[in-house]
Amino acid sequence: MYPAKPSVAAASAPVTGVPMGGPPVAAGNATSQWSSGLFDCFDDCGLCCLTCWCPCITFGRVAEIVDRGATSCGMSGAMYTLLALVAYLT
Repeated sequence: MYPAKPSVAAASAPVTGVPMGGPPVAAGNATSQWSSGLFDCFDDCGLCCLTCWCPCITFGRVAEIVDRGATSCGMSGAMYTLLALVAYLT
């Protein structure tokens, strides 16, 4: 489900330099098509309802995938909830 974790040496190396542009584009294909339609989020009704009523879980799942499991779904979801509460109370 998750991409392979980088090696310890690669993960701890400092990042220096200047970005050299965006991701590579296939030759002859300057534009790319969307992989899903505008309302395809409603195709998975369970996920749609979960995200609508408890977005902290969906946020935690996405965060865990993005950082390749370095932060757990529960920890990311808790951070989301805490930030939402602080925003609501202020």
